[in-house]
Amino acid sequence: MAAKPGSNPDFGALRELFKPHIESFDHMIDTGLDTMLRHIKPVEIFDSFTSTKLRDILFYYIFQFFCSFLQAGISYTGKFMLDVCFQYNDSPNVVREHVSFGELPIMLKSKKCRLRDANEKKLVSCKEEASEMGGQ
Repeated sequence: MAAKPGSNPDFGALRELFKPHIESFDHMIDTGLDTMLRHIKPVEIFDSFTSTKLRDILFYYIFQFFCSFLQAGISYTGKFMLDVCFQYNDSPNVVREHVSFGELPIMLKSKKCRLRDANEKKLVSCKEEASEMGGQ
């Protein structure tokens, strides 16, 4: 929905329609991903040739979400990074690997979007519609 040039319509009521959609995404980022990752069960692998056991009995949780916004003309994304922890045999040492799980789409106007509180002028300068409500 594009506004006519020179007009200054009030999109408040329309923004209220989009609000639950954006709040749902914010909840997924704030709580949902954390809950999902915490429910991954530990895995134990035994190598019969070396008698080495790879197991994750300690749950070290480090979730990092870096938002480097990229405008590819289609969507905004952020790097989805995790620290994955490994424990070998019964050693108290934990090996941490910083692993990229690819790109995660960032919903326009969500908490993770740099345009969340952007006014119409800022939106247009970023090649978005002045009347942008948010979402994907």
